[in-house]
Amino acid sequence: KVPVVIGAGHAGTRGVIERAKYAEDIGADGVMVVLPYYHVPSEEGLYLHYKSIGDAINIGLVIYNNPDVSKIYIKPHLLKRIAEDVDNLAAVKENTPYVPTLYEHIKTIGDKVPILQGRGEWWFAATAFLGVNGYVSHYANFMPKFSLEMLKTGLTGDFKKLRDLLHKLDPFLRFISKMQDKYGPSTTILPYPYMDNYIEFSVTKVSMDILGLRGGFMCLPLVNISEEDRKELEKVLLKDLGLQKIR
Repeated sequence: KVPVVIGAGHAGTRGVIERAKYAEDIGADGVMVVLPYYHVPSEEGLYLHYKSIGDAINIGLVIYNNPDVSKIYIKPHLLKRIAEDVDNLAAVKENTPYVPTLYEHIKTIGDKVPILQGRGEWWFAATAFLGVNGYVSHYANFMPKFSLEMLKTGLTGDFKKLRDLLHKLDPFLRFISKMQDKYGPSTTILPYPYMDNYIEFSVTKVSMDILGLRGGFMCLPLVNISEEDRKELEKVLLKDLGLQKIR
C-alpha cells in the first residue's frame, strides 16, 4: 500500500479537525495541515492549533509551514515545542525561502521529525547537504522518474550528480521564469523572495495534459497559460527534456 496524505487545511482549528477526522475515517495514513490563514494567531494559539489537531486524530500529522500563503510562520523554538508535545507529528513540509532558518529547524528537530523541502527540485538540490529528508514536488506529476532520481541522489550525498540533474531542468526553469514575467506582476505584499506568482501551477497542469495525463485547468483567480505558450512548453518537454507522451 502506498501511504496517502490528504490536505486538511482550514482557517480555523475546528474546520481542520473535521476534515482530518474525515480523512482518517476513509483510510488516509495522514493529513497535511497548512498554517491557519486569515486571522493571525499568537504563538500560544498556533501551538494549541496543532496540539488540538494531533490529539483529535490517530493518523500522522504533517505541518505545512508555509508563510507564502498564510502570512505567519512557525519559528524553530515553537516548532521544537510542537514536536515535543504532538506524538503523531510525522513530518514538516518547510517552505521558508531563508536557508539559515531551514537549517535551524533541521538542527532543532531533525533527529526526531523528518524535514521536507517544500519548494521543489531547485531548492532540494540547494539544501540537500543540510540534511533535509526529502522534498515535495509538483513536477513529479508529469516526470516522476526524474524527481525520484533527484531525491535518491540528494539523499546519498552525490552532490555533483545532483547538480548535473538540476542542469537538465534549465530549459524548463527558463520557461517558467518567462511565464512569471509574462503573467505578472503579482498582487502580493510579501517581500522577495517569498513566492509571488503561481503561474508555475498552470505550467504543471498543462505539462500533464501534453504528456497524456489529466492536468486540467486552473480555477480563478489563478490563470492559465495561453495556447501559444502551450506550444512552446510542448517543445521544451519533448525536445529539450526528452520526455515522452504516454498516450
